[in-house]
Amino acid sequence: AFGLDIKSSVSGDLGVNDNWWNTARDKIKNCMYIDYASGGKGGKFSLRKKPKSPVGVFEPSLENKDDFEKQYEKLLDFLQSAKKRSIDEDLEEKALKTFKQAELRFKEAPPVLRLKFHFLSLDFKKRFKRISLEKFDFSSLTDDEILELVEGSTRTDMKVKLVKTLVASSRIDANLRRRLLTAKSLGFRDVLSQEYLYDDVVYILGHPTESPEALVWAIEVFKKQANNFKQNHITDSAIAEWIFLIAEEHSAEKEERSRKLTSKLREVLKKDDYLIVKNAVLESPLQQAKLVLNWINDLSLFNAVQKSEIRTKLIRLRPEIVVSENLLEEHSDSVYVTKRSYIDRQSLRDKLLHETLPSIVEEIRRAAAMGDLSENFEYHAARSKHREVAAKIAELEDQLSKTRVIDENFVERGKVSIGCEVFLSSKNEKRKYSILGPWDSDPEKGIISYLSPIGAKMLGLKVGDTLEVEGIQWKIEEIQIFDGLADSRTDQRRKLLEEDEFRNVIEKGKTDDEDRRNYQDRRKK
Repeated sequence: AFGLDIKSSVSGDLGVNDNWWNTARDKIKNCMYIDYASGGKGGKFSLRKKPKSPVGVFEPSLENKDDFEKQYEKLLDFLQSAKKRSIDEDLEEKALKTFKQAELRFKEAPPVLRLKFHFLSLDFKKRFKRISLEKFDFSSLTDDEILELVEGSTRTDMKVKLVKTLVASSRIDANLRRRLLTAKSLGFRDVLSQEYLYDDVVYILGHPTESPEALVWAIEVFKKQANNFKQNHITDSAIAEWIFLIAEEHSAEKEERSRKLTSKLREVLKKDDYLIVKNAVLESPLQQAKLVLNWINDLSLFNAVQKSEIRTKLIRLRPEIVVSENLLEEHSDSVYVTKRSYIDRQSLRDKLLHETLPSIVEEIRRAAAMGDLSENFEYHAARSKHREVAAKIAELEDQLSKTRVIDENFVERGKVSIGCEVFLSSKNEKRKYSILGPWDSDPEKGIISYLSPIGAKMLGLKVGDTLEVEGIQWKIEEIQIFDGLADSRTDQRRKLLEEDEFRNVIEKGKTDDEDRRNYQDRRKK
């Protein structure tokens, strides 16, 4: 039973709660030798030939020829098996005998292994009350040995225990704190930095190349507690660049450290629906924003599905990041649009400029005539509306200045280009896409932007070429000019657009009411 949410199905069908499920799962694992692992869309059951841990408690033989690591593993297995049994006289005697033998043996171990045994001893003490422990001498550990244990341990709980104990025993001085803070290991800095959190985060963000693990931790804390770091002007653009540079170095490596670090980087970037990446694209100059998209495409941080998802999100936010330099070689910052969408947006600009704005100016004039502007609500409200409309007009002006109208006479017939319709077929389906600009995009009607992932992928292809869309192979059967480019009103609209003298008069506001009415009537026709 793989890929099914078994827990939800069983709980829903039988009306049982989580406690019932957890008990049943443990019974299945321990008595029937069937493993259950959660994850993915649900869980996975798998049959074992023999139990992972013996049902009875074995008595380990701590032979002197065994190295300390092997003896440690034997003790750990003994403790795990003992936890599955109720404590009786026989089990207590076995535990005491085993522990005393281990205690003598580990007195000869190096300090780092003695410390590991000390933490295991604490678990023995919790289970068997008759065991007595000797106090561990933390002063016997050098800074290098502590750092080795933190960086070498694969268990986060072991690192946290060690750092907690060291903090409580006042063993950590300023030098060791700094070394631990920048250690090549994840999962313990929150404990280390309880009293120095702000200072540690600010230090790491000020030295981003000192330790990738420390930087990832500092970024997480910084994003969670942004209100506490108002004086620290770290942008998401800088954070994204740091993360991608770390990923560039480690994402292709297979060693354990790189694997864990890459996993953590992925987790940080995915937080809040890829918020860091989105903000980086929005707040960066165009070339830097394009670089972010290139990093997403080129690095092995994400799989193909995730890359496509992120690309789609970023292109929606800022379409120009995927404009082809070859396609727009004359106007690299231009966006191609149809005449209809250009005129619609131009009409909105004209309405705001020649109707909405003058009426707001009149509101301001009337409100100002009432006197005492300091407490004049109508005056300040009108001024606020004036600023909003003026900003919208400026935005539309900027958009219009960066567009190029798609001319049907220049649409290439032999291959997929802006302004064409593409007919596709797969084994089971046929589709038609119209490739237009971002202002005209309407995916439900099959109209997609040439800046979209699918549109960009199709540009330049010819009849007979194939491409993959949504995991399906499609073949290009036919390419035509988009029908909407040649509708009956196109010539009339183009003439209207080309009437430079009249448009200049309109835009400068040197018109009377009759001029505006004539202009609007001609637009409607």
